[in-house]
Amino acid sequence: MTEEIPARLTADTAYRNARIEHDKALLRVMTAVPRDDTRLFR
Repeated sequence: MTEEIPARLTADTAYRNARIEHDKALLRVMTAVPRDDTRLFR
């Protein structure tokens, strides 16, 4: 079960697309944070 579920998720197109979109959104937000606020990145 612990191997089957992750394999099915990674094979699912909607899941992959959601993960890609999540990563893109996170990158946009993180690059918009002022760079001098280093506490966030610790």
